[in-house]
Amino acid sequence: MSSSSFIFQPLKDFNCLFKSNKFSTIDGLRTSAHLSLVYLHIVMVFVLLIPMYPNKEWLEYLKTNSFLVTSYAPLILEIFFLLTGFLLTYQTLTIKENINIYLFIFKRFLRYLPGLGLIYLYIFIFDDSSMNKNWIQYFIHLPLIQNYINTDYWSLSLIATWSNSLDFQVYILLSILIYFLSMKYKLNLRQIYDILYILLLSSFCVCFYCFDSRTMNTKKEGVQLHPLIALNYTQVKIYFEFNNLPSLSINETTVTNDLNYLQSSIILKNHLKYYYYPLHIRYSSFIVGSLLAVKLLLSGHNIQNNNTFSRFKKLIYGILMCCLFLSIIRQLKITQLKPSEIMITIVMCSIRQLISIIFAFLLYTTLVDKQHSYHNKYLKQILCFHIFTPLAKLSYSVYLLHFRIASDLVYKGPLNKLLIVHIDLAAPICFIFTLIISVLIACIWYCFVEQPFVRLTNNLFHLTTSSSNDEQQSLIDNNSYCLKKE
Repeated sequence: MSSSSFIFQPLKDFNCLFKSNKFSTIDGLRTSAHLSLVYLHIVMVFVLLIPMYPNKEWLEYLKTNSFLVTSYAPLILEIFFLLTGFLLTYQTLTIKENINIYLFIFKRFLRYLPGLGLIYLYIFIFDDSSMNKNWIQYFIHLPLIQNYINTDYWSLSLIATWSNSLDFQVYILLSILIYFLSMKYKLNLRQIYDILYILLLSSFCVCFYCFDSRTMNTKKEGVQLHPLIALNYTQVKIYFEFNNLPSLSINETTVTNDLNYLQSSIILKNHLKYYYYPLHIRYSSFIVGSLLAVKLLLSGHNIQNNNTFSRFKKLIYGILMCCLFLSIIRQLKITQLKPSEIMITIVMCSIRQLISIIFAFLLYTTLVDKQHSYHNKYLKQILCFHIFTPLAKLSYSVYLLHFRIASDLVYKGPLNKLLIVHIDLAAPICFIFTLIISVLIACIWYCFVEQPFVRLTNNLFHLTTSSSNDEQQSLIDNNSYCLKKE
C-alpha cells in the first residue's frame, strides 16, 4: 500500500463517523450543547438588525423566546470546557507508556489547523478583496492567541475561535500539570483529586477578585445591551456594507454622545475582555472536568453501595438540576427581583462553577458502572442516540462555519426574506438550512482533509498510542467548541 493511499481513506473515514466512541454519552452531551450554541448564534444574526433600546422593535424582542435563548445559551459553553478537561485528564492518567509531553501538546495544536484551514478557505472564496486588506485580523486567529488581543482586530467570520484559543491554552497547562503529578511525582488518584479540588476553590476567589459589582448599576433598569455595541463600530460597518444591509440602527456619533450607550459599550467591552475571554476566569470548568475524570477512575476501583449518604448526595444534586431547569424555562426579571450588589456578585462569580458541576454530575451518572448507586440508565439511553455520534465528530468544523454560512444565507442569500419574518420563526428555519449545509461541508472536509491530516501528523511524529488511547484522543480532537461559544 502506497503512502498516499494510506493517508487518504475517505470511505473508511465516512464509516467511522457513525461508530460510537468508548464514552458514547459524551457525544450526546456535546451534540446537544453544540446545537444550542449554533441556534444562539443564528438568533444573533437577526438581532444585529434590531434597533437598540428604547426603540419599539427592541422592546418587542425582549418578549420573544429567542431573547430567552440568548439569555441562557452562553452558559452551555461550559459543557465543552468540561468535556475537554475530562477527556484530557482521563487520557493522561490512563496512558501506560512514557510520552514526550511537549510533542504531545504540539500534536494537539496541529489538530486545530484543518478546521482553521476550512474557514480560511471559505473566507477566501466568498469575501471580496476589501475584506482581506487588513490581514492582521486573520493572522491573529491562527496561533490561537486572540483572547489576549484587542477585539478591534478580531475578524467577525473568525470570532468563534476565541474558545479554541482558550481550549489550547488549557490543554498546555493542564497536560503539563497532570503529567508531572501522575508520572513525575507519582501521586495517587486521591492526591491528584485534592490538588484539583484546591484549584477549583481558587477559581471562586479569582472570580470574586476580578468581578466589579459596581458596573451592574450603570445600566438603566430594563435595558438589555445590544450585541452590536460589543463589537468594533468600524468593523461592523464594513461587515454591513459588504452584505448590502440596511444602515446601522445606531451610528458612531450617537454612541459617542449618548452617555448611557457609551457606558454600556465600555462595560460590555470590559466584561468581555476581563471576565469572559481570559484563561484565569474560565479555567474552573476544565478543572471540574478533570475532577470528574479522577472521580470516575476512583469509582472503578471502589464501587459505592447504595447507602443513605449516597442517596442524600444524589438528592442534593437533583435539587440543583431542578433549579437550573426552572431558571431556564422561566425568564426572571432583574427589575422585579431587585437583588443587592452582593447577591449579583455571588451569582455571577459562581454560575460557571455551578453549571459545570451540575453537568459533570449528569455525565458521571452515565459513565459509572451499572452497579453504582448513581447510575442513570435512562439518561444514558437518551445521550447514546446514534444520530449524536456523527454530529459530535463534525462539531468542530460546523462550529467554525455556521455563523458565516448563516450570515451569507440571510443577508445576501436565499433566506433574505426571513428578515421580515418574526424572529421566533425565522431563527428555526435558518437553523435547519445552516445546519444541513454546515454538516455537508464538514463531512467532506472530515473525510478528505481532516482525517488524512491526522494520519500524516501521526506518521511524521511517530506518536504511537494504544487503541484505547487513540479512541480517547479522537474524542478530544472532536471537542472543539462552541462551542463552545457567546
